[in-house]
Amino acid sequence: MNISRLFCIAMLFLVQACWQENKESTSAKAQHTYQLVMQKDLAAYWVLEQTQHSVSIDKSAKPQSAGWVEVGFVIDDKGRPTNIEILRSVPASTWHSQARRAANQLVFKPLKTSVPKPQIYTTWTFYFSP
Repeated sequence: MNISRLFCIAMLFLVQACWQENKESTSAKAQHTYQLVMQKDLAAYWVLEQTQHSVSIDKSAKPQSAGWVEVGFVIDDKGRPTNIEILRSVPASTWHSQARRAANQLVFKPLKTSVPKPQIYTTWTFYFSP
């Protein structure tokens, strides 16, 4: 067997292994059903307890340009963001760590009318300036 044929066989095994791993993680995520609620509609379920937030930035790592980061997260039954993920940002990856810290500071309280509380997945956009 020549080297290129061995390489192709190895790549096929690698692709199959990655596909199987992705299939298993997707089925695990499918077990959790969340209701997607946009930030503007979130007040029908949860109220943000604190409207002003600040994130301290290390002066040596401070980005030189303004930007924004959109994060997605699930609100747990205590009103805290969980499973925080970066969805998109401008400029790319400049403000990611600050956005994660800001998202962790969010605290929501449920509306009394939203009983039982659905599992909410929402997005939140943070704006930053140097």
